[in-house]
Amino acid sequence: MRPSATFLFCLLMAAPLAAQSPRTPGLVANPAGHAYGPSVACDADLSAMVWFDSAAGGFGLQCATADGRGVAWGPAVPVDDGTTPTAWKNVYDSSCAVAGGNVYVAWSDPRLGIGLGDRDVWFQRSTNGGASFQPTDLLIDKGLPPGLCDVKELRMAVDAGVPSDPNDDLIAILMMVENDFTPPPWDEELYLNY
Repeated sequence: MRPSATFLFCLLMAAPLAAQSPRTPGLVANPAGHAYGPSVACDADLSAMVWFDSAAGGFGLQCATADGRGVAWGPAVPVDDGTTPTAWKNVYDSSCAVAGGNVYVAWSDPRLGIGLGDRDVWFQRSTNGGASFQPTDLLIDKGLPPGLCDVKELRMAVDAGVPSDPNDDLIAILMMVENDFTPPPWDEELYLNY
């Protein structure tokens, strides 16, 4: 390829990046809290982000939503059902997905942990665009007994299927779990729940 053709090719490839018009970042979590473990997802005209926050003296998983452009974010709403005492509440990993106007959140926390750091995977779903979530967190089968064997990482993907029916969604959660039933060093195994 001639040098002038190479320059023209690079210019054409860079044009879509310049069209993105990056914006100045904006504060979305409470500056008085300690926000961590964030996840963000977008689909069509809905964007959602989740994070663990210790604002206002409590602990919990929060969600904020915006239109698909992510220009103006709404107020944070609680995701988890709040059944875990705040001294125990500690979200280590979260994964957010948006599909068909619904917001899906999976995370790990040690509320059932028998040993130190034994986290399980929990799930929540909003069928009203992230305005509120279901009243009870759902414990996800991680392939090993609840309260034992630590979930180190998780990832989630969602296919909405028929967007008007949230009960036909395909939700896949991939988890890396430390198997405490093997001799040290403990195996880290992958489990898929869908």
